[in-house]
Amino acid sequence: MRFPLDHDVPDDMEYSLAALGHAVLKLRDVLPSDDFLTIAGLVPHAGLVILIRRRSRAQERAALVHLLDNAGESGLRGNINFA
Repeated sequence: MRFPLDHDVPDDMEYSLAALGHAVLKLRDVLPSDDFLTIAGLVPHAGLVILIRRRSRAQERAALVHLLDNAGESGLRGNINFA
């Protein structure tokens, strides 16, 4: 899957997704610093993942991997998903 990451997503999430074989695009490299949900409402998207902040990055990564494993690409498509 391809993941565009919002401006406030830590770089280590990019590395984790890449290690799982996913393509990553850091939006801060290509877009001005606007609210991602506002931008997403203006253009079609394959689905959004909102990563909930947790006490550690390890817990955040585990929640994201859990979502990806359980929902899969078809489950994410067209939805706003929380991990």
